[in-house]
Order: sequence, then structure tokens, then C-alpha cells
Amino acid sequence: MKKAITLLFLVSLSTAMFAQRSIDWSVEELITPDNLYSNSSTGTAFNVKFVCKNNSVESVVAGDTILWFGVLIDIATNQIMIQAPDQALNGNRYIVIADRTIAQNDTIHIGRALNINTYVTQSRDVRVGVASELLNRSNSIKDDKSDNNEMFADMVWYNPNENGVSVENVDYKNNIAVYPNPANDLVNVKLLLTKFDNVKVELIDLAGKTITSNNVTSFINDRSYKLDVADVENGVYIVKVTNGEKISTSKVTISH
Repeated sequence: MKKAITLLFLVSLSTAMFAQRSIDWSVEELITPDNLYSNSSTGTAFNVKFVCKNNSVESVVAGDTILWFGVLIDIATNQIMIQAPDQALNGNRYIVIADRTIAQNDTIHIGRALNINTYVTQSRDVRVGVASELLNRSNSIKDDKSDNNEMFADMVWYNPNENGVSVENVDYKNNIAVYPNPANDLVNVKLLLTKFDNVKVELIDLAGKTITSNNVTSFINDRSYKLDVADVENGVYIVKVTNGEKISTSKVTISH
């Protein structure tokens, strides 16, 4: 049996069938964590709590399934350090069953007390993000506005001595992870959103010239794409990902 139970299998366990509804589901606020604190004996507490909102006239009903996941990104390297649950970017999700009706403009608090079985010896700036979506037990609920399904916050992951760095003047609104950085022949691009719409990945130089442009379908399968930069000159570039009307960017240095 596969180690990771797929979402489709989980949904098939339900025998109830419901018509598809259109609900604008959003992540409104990331409550915790605000900072992370290492412990050399127990690792790092990673207690995630956030607020979701129903922005639509139609209601989320008791029994609907709320799916969510979290990530932790090292800001300096733009690398994903933690996925919660494991393999979240490959489709794994935490599952919450709505125990009440969530009417228009109503909210629900979601979260879980987690623990990272590791700690950092050097404090670092990190970015914590959560994303959520809905199922009606058997089918995805239609959500035409998918650019509000996630929330990110920048904070410090402190070493056990609680010294080192602080987040200041950082503006990371992109929803992609680009690594390694610097890169040699390949740049890995991972998209952190939950919905995809005509994804295009571009490499642009600092003068605004497009070096490469690729329409990508592989994001739909595993949220990752390998950008070939073997023939690109050394320098600093912008990785631009267009996902429907949403645009995300990240800088990458190429050094052969």
C-alpha cells in the first residue's frame, strides 16, 4: 500500500453525493506561529492556527471537508525546509470535517499543534505559509477566486540561545520557491498555490528581456518544474510564474 494515501482515495471513502457548489473560500489570517523557537532536546514547536472565511452566498455545510497544508521556507535561500504534512506539495493534506454550517462572511479557526523534530543552530529569517481548499465529500467545490486561498508571514526561527537575526524590510509576496540559489544548470521552481490556470514560467534578465518562456502542465501533477539554464549567461535573473491572473516572482543567481 502506498505510504501516502492520495486525496482521491480519501474522498472515495464517502458514500454521500452532493451537487457541486461555488464558494469563494479564503484564508483570512495566520494567527500562529509568529516566531519559532528551537529546543536542543525537543526540536521546534510548530503550532499552526489560521482563520478561513466563506465569502459566498452559498454555505459550507456540516460534513464538508476542509483541506489544508503548511510550508516553512528559508528566506535567504528561498528553499522549502518543512512541509506539513509530509509531501504536501505533492498533494498530501490535513483534513478537517466542518461540524457546522459556515454561512456567508462566517469564519472558522483551523490549526494543529505540530513539532519539528529538528532545530537550527543559527537563527534565520523564515516564511511560514498555509493554504486551504474545500471538498463536498465527493467533488471539489468550485472556487473561481483562488488567489486568496493562502496566507504567508515572515518571522524568525531562533536557535536555542534565541539570538541571531530579525526580519526587517522584507517583502516576500511571491508564492514560489526557487532553488538552488545560486544555480548551475537547473533551477527548480515549486508553486505553493492550490489551484492552477495556464501556468507559464519565464526567466527574465534585469533589463526586462525574456530569456526563456515555457507553458507548464507538470505543475498540476507535482507543483514542480525544472528550468534548464545550462546555456544562460552568469548573472542575476527574475523567475516569473504566471498562474491565471496571479503573477509571482523570485530572484535567482546563475553561476556556472
